Amino acid sequence: MTWDRSVPTHPIERPKVVYVEVPKAGCTSVKTMLSPLKGGPPQPWEDVHHWFGYTHARDHHQLGEWMRGRWSRYFRFTVVREPVARFESYFYGRMNPEEDINEYALHQLANDGDIHAARQVDILGPFLSIFDFVGRLEYPQQITEVLQHQLRRKVVMPHLNASEGERTRLNREALRAIRSHYRADFALLGYGR
Repeated sequence: MTWDRSVPTHPIERPKVVYVEVPKAGCTSVKTMLSPLKGGPPQPWEDVHHWFGYTHARDHHQLGEWMRGRWSRYFRFTVVREPVARFESYFYGRMNPEEDINEYALHQLANDGDIHAARQVDILGPFLSIFDFVGRLEYPQQITEVLQHQLRRKVVMPHLNASEGERTRLNREALRAIRSHYRADFALLGYGR
């Protein structure tokens, strides 16, 4: 799957809130948390992503225009994730158990065109000031508290899609390649790994 650079966004009219999705950064949990605002939850057989629907900004430049224009009166937020943990979630969520994570990081990550492996800065753009709140997946309680305060209603963010199974430990070379690939994310998002 090749990413076309579009940015998945989720505006909700009442209350005025827009969530900008970063794949592999808790988006299933966030959408499940927000589903009551859209008349949910979905039926047990429905995928929350398809049920929730998408509005795509063409790229992060258009996203910035929309945030400053059509969504200027909305509460605008996103959720990000520590880059190495996000990469591991992406890799282990793939359906090829024979691949080696270290080999993949060294030889394929830089050319991977899937949005799930894209740098977060390429999805969100270089200016986080377009958001009212940037939550970190590592702090779900803070995300819940901020949204409850902003939305003036109780919300619950479930912990969904937790990775399971045996994992190969990243070696130094692979970790160095991953850190290099996501260097802009570490800088923009303030993760100091």
